[in-house]
Amino acid sequence: MCPADAAVKHLLFTALLALSACATNQLDLSPRPVSDNPDDLAPSAAYAHGIALRDQNELANARHFLQSAAARGHAESQFELGLWALTGRDGVVNDAAASYWLHLAAERGQADALRYVWQLHLFGRGVPKDEEMALHWLQRGARRGDPALAYRLGVWLFEGTTGEPDPVAAGPWLAKAADGGVADACYYLGVLLQEGQGVPQDESLAAARFEQGARAGSGACALALGDCFRDGKGMPQDRKQAAQWYRVAAAWPDNPEIAKAARQRLAALDN
Repeated sequence: MCPADAAVKHLLFTALLALSACATNQLDLSPRPVSDNPDDLAPSAAYAHGIALRDQNELANARHFLQSAAARGHAESQFELGLWALTGRDGVVNDAAASYWLHLAAERGQADALRYVWQLHLFGRGVPKDEEMALHWLQRGARRGDPALAYRLGVWLFEGTTGEPDPVAAGPWLAKAADGGVADACYYLGVLLQEGQGVPQDESLAAARFEQGARAGSGACALALGDCFRDGKGMPQDRKQAAQWYRVAAAWPDNPEIAKAARQRLAALDN
């Protein structure tokens, strides 16, 4: 190899090393250190770091970052602090603090906070017990499209928690909840349809709602669907299908009364 060729190769090698160094610097993926002062971070970043610290069980440091974000109006941080105070996450239950933070988050429309704050008023945790205020917050949450809160509101109106039962008002909320995937809402909606309360009576549609709920995991709907098959309400009478749904309800673990009723119906069906 001539000296000129060697010189060229040396220059190329040097250039490649330089490019490699530049590429390494550009692609440096090592995490940047987080400031010890959470106020140096954007609220969303302070929240994210606070959650990471929480998951590492560094609760005092996590609270430091969450409080900074919450004080600057970050709704997720406000909800997190409210939940900590409500449940005693870091060893101290403080209903007044829970109410403070959860209300701030709920005012900003934070979905999880809305699921909690109406119950604070219903049970008097951190605020005076006040069913009207509970209903106010329940309505706010349901109007934002939460199926779980639409279900709670529908049941509230169905049962007349703060007055006379109002099936007319309950029906649309229960339908929203059922269509949103809340299985137990199908039971109440089916009862309204079966009995013609607040809606035109329609036994076929009631049976369809019971079946929808039963297939989605509602024990009450499984029991009601068994009754529909047993009695031929809204569908052809079919004792075999009735027995099948009674067995489903009898095995339901969450409600012993439903399971007991299903076993009694099943025994009567076999006699």
